[in-house]
Amino acid sequence: GKNYIVSDAHRLAYATTRMPATYAAVRSVLGQVSPILSDAQPASLLDLGAGPGTASWAALDTFSSLTAFTLVEQDPGLIQMGQTLAQTANLETLSSADWQCRDLKTRDPFPESDLVICSYAVGELDTGSFPNLVKEAWKAAKRALVIVEPGTGPGFTRIRAIRDQLIGLDAHIAAPCPHAADCPMSDDDWCHFAQRLDRSSLHRQLKSGSMGHEDEKFSYIAVTREPVAKLPSR
Repeated sequence: GKNYIVSDAHRLAYATTRMPATYAAVRSVLGQVSPILSDAQPASLLDLGAGPGTASWAALDTFSSLTAFTLVEQDPGLIQMGQTLAQTANLETLSSADWQCRDLKTRDPFPESDLVICSYAVGELDTGSFPNLVKEAWKAAKRALVIVEPGTGPGFTRIRAIRDQLIGLDAHIAAPCPHAADCPMSDDDWCHFAQRLDRSSLHRQLKSGSMGHEDEKFSYIAVTREPVAKLPSR
């Protein structure tokens, strides 16, 4: 993958401008997934391409059942930031998380967890690398796998390819699709959602924005080991 974040200043800017939006998107997705898992609420989470742990925070906010966290991130600076954030917030479960500094392109298996999340990380890999990541992520998922990408044309193209791959691996689609048939979206359109979030004054300054909010657009796919009740069509 490319090194997008190369200094502490970059990490701080990322934390201020991207963490709130990524958190909002993942929290929205998990809010859709949680009722589908119903009585099989996850106890363990694997966060792939974790950054400072944004998806893990969203998962902890969604699933009170979570007790064990494994976060895989290749940037030691972001790991340090994530550990500091968890300790500052005095969150015991995240403070005792197992952080692994490793590349997502690794061929070594990931540790098995009830729920596996890969958020805004697939797009940082080259096209040839991400099918292996998806395969290894699915292998590690004991109950469910959730993959979130930006709600853009390229982001949805990746999600559509991942959807096809996971169907081929006998995964059961939980959301957002109400079926596992061919995706009906035309090539000049893309399936995405939006989550509105409030901006802090610092956030507005860094983004040179005057609006007090922004809409984070995202595309995602959630699959499960066991069949689940299909979502109604949108």
